[in-house]
Amino acid sequence: MMQCKEIARLLSEAQDRKLSWRERIGLRMHVAMCRMCQIYSHQLATLTRVYRAASDRAPECCPGELGDSRKQRIKDALKSGPGDA
Repeated sequence: MMQCKEIARLLSEAQDRKLSWRERIGLRMHVAMCRMCQIYSHQLATLTRVYRAASDRAPECCPGELGDSRKQRIKDALKSGPGDA
């Protein structure tokens, strides 16, 4: 039986690649029995959905280029350090 740490890794990897049939079966069996991994799986799926929705809207809400005044404000804030801004 797979451990929770392995399941967490596989759930993350499943976002980027197709898991082997053995990995998928082990993952499904473990998640079916482990409440904490069920919760983690749902949280990961929710984060992925939110991220994809936000990335689809990114060109609308976030300009590709920062204006010179914004760049200067960022530079000034970085020079002044935390708490000085």
